[in-house]
Amino acid sequence: MEKLYDERFEINNESVSTLTYNEHIVRYLFASNYVSNLDVLDIACGTGYGTQILGKAGAKKVIGVDLNKQAISKANISNKLKNVNYKKGNACNLDFKDKSFDLIISFETIEHIKEYERFLSEIERVLRNNGVLIISTPNYKVSKNKNPFHEKEFTKSKFKEILKKRFKVVKILNQINGLATMLIGQEANAKILINNNQEPEYFVAICSNCDVKIKNSVASVNSHALTKLKSNPGLKLSDIVYTILVKISIVNRFLKK
Repeated sequence: MEKLYDERFEINNESVSTLTYNEHIVRYLFASNYVSNLDVLDIACGTGYGTQILGKAGAKKVIGVDLNKQAISKANISNKLKNVNYKKGNACNLDFKDKSFDLIISFETIEHIKEYERFLSEIERVLRNNGVLIISTPNYKVSKNKNPFHEKEFTKSKFKEILKKRFKVVKILNQINGLATMLIGQEANAKILINNNQEPEYFVAICSNCDVKIKNSVASVNSHALTKLKSNPGLKLSDIVYTILVKISIVNRFLKK
């Protein structure tokens, strides 16, 4: 767990221009649909950029917990609200009374914890009856455990299996990355076209012991990230090579006529 913060980033002009930023923010925006007037716990909150989204969305109270003292200090400076507080804590030994929260959020945490069953047991202990857990993890089929900070990664079936041991209802959403093109009109409602047949990069599970509805899907289009991607030296080189090959192909077709 100590290594978890090493993987994270602070919100600044550089990080906002990355796909990783979008991956994190989309999860929090999705979770914000569920927080209205609830007591919420955000486990492994980092510097709190996502936790304050939950607070702004109308939660009664949000507590962000992270093992890293430096992250909590920065969260208390940059992302604290009247209904949002932060404290240092261990995800496998939560310093809260039984049945303290209506909603628990934990994004990209479980894969960092060797004793993940103990982690889930702690979540179950502090979650109120019929409360909701929203939890995410990478898709092993895509990530292949290449991240040195990850103790355990899961396939979709295994992720669902360990959650079903503790919750009657487990619904898993796929989180998928991709490039986007936009037509923007001031007076029109947004419509989203998704053309995808790839494996999702992440799974986001909604768990409860009562029926829980999947609320609005969320998409984030980050034009800054695309600009940054286009400026990558490797991509620029491949674009030049592609252009040359296209020209050679055109010339060859012309010569064959």
